[in-house]
Amino acid sequence: QLLDSVKKLASVADLSFAAAAVGDYAPREASQQKIKKDNSEELILKLQRTPDVLAWLSSNRKRGAVVVGFAVETEREQEHALAKLERKGLDLVVLNNPTQAGAGFEVETNRVTVLGPKGFKRELALMSKDELADRLMELVIETQQ
Repeated sequence: QLLDSVKKLASVADLSFAAAAVGDYAPREASQQKIKKDNSEELILKLQRTPDVLAWLSSNRKRGAVVVGFAVETEREQEHALAKLERKGLDLVVLNNPTQAGAGFEVETNRVTVLGPKGFKRELALMSKDELADRLMELVIETQQ
């Protein structure tokens, strides 16, 4: 459903922040009934990859549009974020490690590193998420001039 929505808007968007992600995997088969407990100690679910919405958006954006992705990483953070930037053809990637104090999903603050092509790197200090949103907009403008 997210991919269908993105497809409708990609041709008109000048700037996209891909801050939310669907799961990377989904159940291969959905049960129409409740899965009841039985005597076994485990339940094996088969998963399949979901469509890569960000990659689709980046490769199907309108001419001149900017796409900013987010990378939540807990190990080899910069290496993984740079790989995502390259692999998905992003203009910027916002690297976030939710294990750092004050960062992540269940707090009102965050600290991130913004990475871009040609060695672009900005480490942003701990700030409110509202302030961070403003700062990210400033960095998009800065990198597109």
